[in-house]
This record gives sequence, structure tokens and C-alpha cells, in this order.
Amino acid sequence: MENTPTLGPSDVGPQDPGNDTLVSAPAERGTPRAALVDALFSEDVERCREILDAHPDLVNTPLRHLAHGRVPLHDSAWGSTYRGGYQHVTPAVFASLVPRFREERIDFRALSPSGLAIIALLVERGAALESTPGADNWTSYILTEVCRDYDSPEAMGLLVRIGADMHTRRLDQWSRTLLQVAAGRGAVGAVGFLLDRGVPMNYVGETAEDGVVNGTPLHYAAQKGRHQVVRLLLSRGALSDMESLDGVGRTPLLCAASGFLWEDADTCPSRHPDREETIRLLVDAGADLTASDRQDLRWSYTFHGSDLSDTPLGYISRWGSADIVRYVAGKGSDIHQQRSYPKMGCFPYGVGGDKATPLHMAAHNWNAAGVQALLDLGADPDATDEYGRQPLHWAALRPCLSECYTAGPRRTSYAWSELLADPRSSAYLAALAAMESTVSQLVVRNANLGRQDAFGRTPVHYAANTKLVGLVTLLLRKGVDLGLADNEGRTLLHHLADPIHRPRTNEPIDGDIEDEPLGTALAGRIKGVDVNHRDNAGSAALHMAARAASDAAVALLLGLGADPNLPDREGSTPLHLAAQRAAWVSLGTYEPHEYSAWSHRAARIKELLLGAGADASVRDARGRTAADVEEATDQELRQGRARYLEYLARPALPQGLDRGRGQWRRGPHAPPGDGGGHLASGAGHGRGG
Repeated sequence: MENTPTLGPSDVGPQDPGNDTLVSAPAERGTPRAALVDALFSEDVERCREILDAHPDLVNTPLRHLAHGRVPLHDSAWGSTYRGGYQHVTPAVFASLVPRFREERIDFRALSPSGLAIIALLVERGAALESTPGADNWTSYILTEVCRDYDSPEAMGLLVRIGADMHTRRLDQWSRTLLQVAAGRGAVGAVGFLLDRGVPMNYVGETAEDGVVNGTPLHYAAQKGRHQVVRLLLSRGALSDMESLDGVGRTPLLCAASGFLWEDADTCPSRHPDREETIRLLVDAGADLTASDRQDLRWSYTFHGSDLSDTPLGYISRWGSADIVRYVAGKGSDIHQQRSYPKMGCFPYGVGGDKATPLHMAAHNWNAAGVQALLDLGADPDATDEYGRQPLHWAALRPCLSECYTAGPRRTSYAWSELLADPRSSAYLAALAAMESTVSQLVVRNANLGRQDAFGRTPVHYAANTKLVGLVTLLLRKGVDLGLADNEGRTLLHHLADPIHRPRTNEPIDGDIEDEPLGTALAGRIKGVDVNHRDNAGSAALHMAARAASDAAVALLLGLGADPNLPDREGSTPLHLAAQRAAWVSLGTYEPHEYSAWSHRAARIKELLLGAGADASVRDARGRTAADVEEATDQELRQGRARYLEYLARPALPQGLDRGRGQWRRGPHAPPGDGGGHLASGAGHGRGG
């Protein structure tokens, strides 16, 4: 074990670093090295000076600490290849990384004046990067690590003095050069520092393993909306990069308009003004407004939102203000240009296809300002895509709504289900406000509210399907046909009765379906409409609601006059379907809580149906009453749990070696033959019929 001196009575003792956290290694506390770690972390200049005065040899001594636990392992320019955990770095390296240790959010990291003073102190006392374990990597990467965290040309100058290589050709984990990292961070001072010292704007990696450089500094500054860096780069020769393509086939203008892959522009509203200023700078410098993504250059995998191929205006229409939309259109962008989009989500319940316009995209993203600007400029609210869908159809298929998946008879949406689960939340109300503002612009401009697309669906069908209750109510008040059926024979009521299911638990989410204005609007339009209309699969809306355990939809439909004794093709009444309880459980545990919620819903639906006159003596095509179905479901659940408990009681079998030692396990997570799924047949109403 390494010998570490302890503090004597006259030496500096350990103390709290000032932010309620000690990051020195517990086993070393009480030693000068631990005291220095905590002083560096707390950015206490005088304390660092005292410790170094008493122990000058510590200036290049590798440090042990707990600060690495405050930072994800991947939060490094080296990415997954870095296994050091920031351990055994010298004080100068540790001090330069303190902003990372103290602040998890990259955009909020900054080097304080005290932090800079500490780095200067260490340099004066003889700090050298060559003393750091792994010096070859640290001399190449320390400036990259600094530039991704904060903008401090002063700190960079100090680090260069002790061995940091500002001319390194090593690339980070995203194949970015040092200058690209600084540009993407918005570190205008660091970018100027590097350019002033002859660092080339563009260069290739040092080795084949470094990969191909992805784009230019101008691309990265534009992607992040770093307009100050963009202005600097353009003034220093980056005009030649205006039409160059990055690794996904985008020009700098397309990067600014679309956002960077996983960080879409519409998810960063606080950056919109900066992004818009970046777009103006690039357009004024001569960027091509007709450019579109080179899909043939795309990576083999894509991130959310990155699989779209569009022009700058098409991207800007998703999130931009009215001013920036008008600006780009005024510079020559075609507001009527038709584009192709990949089919998203559970198509055809998601958007996609050919002939979509910027207005379709603005409506799809509920960008009311963009919709208004495009309409004022002459965009056609009745323009249709390949499938006959107008912008209003696309508005009813908001991205977070169409990003769902279908598993068996259920469809789930991670983003939208969370909002629907709490229809009084601020996030849900904000989403509704954006939707209503967007739709009102289209309705005022005489969009055809009743137009059916290639699947026979009008906007109100999609609004009902995604539980946009406010939009359903608005369209009903505007006179849409409540009884109109789509190509699958489903009316608005069928789509209202088909719930979205929460991921993992599969619990049906009805959203705000019990909203009083919706009930009033439906009641006002129900005259002459067949509430018991069966779709092509033979199911009425009430069958779907009972089968899916949607008690709110059952109550709504019974209130509108639905027949509680109507049989489906199998002779099952809503009471039979409710008795099945849509019992979806994880067959690996059979824990009662996994299906108790469904049982409570089934009991509520049974109560509603019996109260509305359901006949419990009716038998289905197999001769069973609802009570028979309920007992069969109970028995199946009991038998399944008994089999599972019996399986758990069996002696475990050796499953081979794990980390060099034989492991005894209780066996696989589920009994043989059980792969998960629903126990009761017909436990949902799938889109596939």
C-alpha cells in the first residue's frame, strides 16, 4: 500500500470543501493528499496554496477521490473507451475537470475565477501533464475535455504550457476534432484561441481508428445554434464550408434548421432565438435554401426525428417563429414544395408518404406560429399528401401520438400515455393549448373538416383515436359527421372506445374522455346516429370498450344509448367481454397486483352494464354465460399461479460458470412454455382486426 503522510498539528487539516460534499477517498482523509483533493473540488485557492506550501511534492502526485461518482462514465471525450474513472489524475487535470464534477448538466458548466486561479497556481508550482498516468492520452485529450465543458482560453493557455497538445489530431468518441468540440459547445473564446494559434479549420484523424471526421466546425456550431461561433467562423474562412455535408448528409444550414440528431430543435425551446439568429447568419452568407438531406449518406441507424429528409423551410416549420418562417420564405424558399416523409409509428395511424408540404409539418408539430405564417404567405390548408391527408389530419397525428407500437391486440405510446395518464398536468395542458391554437388557424382558413383520407378517416377519427378530446369536441361543434365510418367500419365512437395502453403495465388510458364538454357535444350530435354500429370485425364501440376494460368509455357509450345486450360475431355481449377482464399479466410472476387493477375495472364495467339492463343469462356461441366466463378466467389465473409457485419450489440447477465461479440459480424467469401475454382470449381490440 502506498505510504501517504498524515497531517501534523501544524499542518493544514481536512475541512468541508464548501458545498457540503467531501470527495476525497475516505481511507485517505486526514492526509495532505486528501486535503488537496477537497480544496481543489471546493475551489479554495488559499487552502490549495497552504497545502502546496507545506507539501510541494503534491503538485504532480496522482490523486484518489470520489468525484468520479458524480459523473457518468460516458461523460468523456474518450467515451466508452475511457476506463480510468478519472482516478490517479494529477492536481492540474483534476482542477480542470472540477466544473464537470460539480455540475452534471453540460450547458451549466463553467470555470470560476477561483478555479482558473487554482490552475494558474499549479502551473506556477511546476505541474506537468507528463506526470499524469496515461500522459499520452491526457496530452491529446485534456483540451477536448475542457472545451466540451466550458469556454476558457485562459485555462487552455495554461494547460498548453504544461504539455497539452492543441494541434492534436485525435478525435473524440463522436469523431469530432478539438475545434469542432469547442464550436459545438459555443466556446467562442476557445475557438478564437485555437484559430489564432494556427489550428486548421478542418483536418483528418491521426489514425485509421479515429475514424472519418464528421462534418466541420461550422456544422457543429450551427447544430447547436451557437451564432457567435458561427459569426466568428464565417469571418475566418468557413464560407468554403457552407455547402459541405456532414456524416448524415446535411449542410450547416440544414443542421441549424433541424437540430442535431437526438437533440431536435423542437425539444430545445430556450435555444430557438439563438438558432434563428444562426439561420439568418447562414442565409445572409449565401447558404442554399433549396438543399435537402442526402439520404444516401445516412448512417445505418437513425435517432428520433433524424430519419426525416427535408429542406431548411420544412425543418423550420416544425418549430420556428412566424418571423423566421417569413424570413426564410422571403429569401426564396418554396412554401408549396412537396416532400416525401418516412412512415412513422404504427402507420397508417402515423404520418408519412409523399406530397407533404411545410404546412403539413407545422401542423403535425402543433407550431401555431409557423402555421399562421405559412397561411398568411398563401399556403393551402386543403393541400393533401399521398394518402389524401390535409394538414388538419397531420395535426391530429402529433409525433408523440403516432410514435406508438402495437403488441398483440394493444397499442402503446411512451410519450403520449404519460401525458394522458394525468390530463390535469401542466405538460398535458400546454400540449392541448398548442394543439388548439394550431387547429384554430386551420379551421378559420376553411380547412375541409370532413375530408376522408385513403383509409376513410377524417381528422376527427384520428383525434378520437389518440384521445385528443379537445379536438374531438371542437370538430363536433363544427358539424363533423359523428356516424361516418372509415374503411374498417369504425366510427368516431369506435376510436374513442379503443384506448391507448401504458407501456409495461398495459393499463388502458382513456385520457380526458369523461370531459363534460365532450359528452355534451356527443349528445348534441347523436340523433340519427347508430350507436350500435358494428365495424368490419363485427364489434360495436361498446364491445371494444368492455373488451379493453375501459370503464370510462363504457359509461360514455351507455349514456349515449348503446345496447348492453348486443352480441358480437362470437355471440358475446359486452358483459361476456368484461368478464374476461382483459387479464394481461407478466406470466413470469403471477403476482395478484399485476391483474387486480383489471379486476377492479371489470367489476366497475359489470356494474355499469347491469345497471343499464344487461341480461346476465345470455349465452355466447359456446353456450357460456358471463358468469361462466368469469369463473373460467379466475380458474385460469389460479392454475397459472399454482404452476408458477410449484416451479419456484423446484431445486435450482447449475447454470454454468459466472465470473469464474459456479452459480446456483432458481431457474429461468418464467416456467417453460410461458412467454408472457394475455390469459383471457380477446383481451383487447387490435388494429389488425
